[in-house]
Amino acid sequence: MPKHLSMKDARLIKKHFYILKTLRSVSKKQRLDILKNAPNSLFKVLDVIFNHCITGVIPLDVKNRKKYKTLLKSNHSKSISAIKGRLIQDGGAFPALLVGLIPIIGSLLSKLF
Repeated sequence: MPKHLSMKDARLIKKHFYILKTLRSVSKKQRLDILKNAPNSLFKVLDVIFNHCITGVIPLDVKNRKKYKTLLKSNHSKSISAIKGRLIQDGGAFPALLVGLIPIIGSLLSKLF
């Protein structure tokens, strides 16, 4: 796996960046409603983000890597519907992960665009 964000992945993430920022700041009930009605392409973006976190393209410090290891690995390379079901079922650590990832993703995208 390359150690950089491809343009295809960057465009996909940029397209859904606003909704990722929204998911970070809304209540649990609102987050579940958004995830239930979200398009499949949003879950494709989440799969890309999880893959890049695991491979080190999106850097996580050691503390956060250990903290979110289960969430990342349990959703790594799953089908879109499996990721969707899993995040709707138990999205507890998901918002906390987004809080740490949004600034990192934003800086990566600003370097590319």
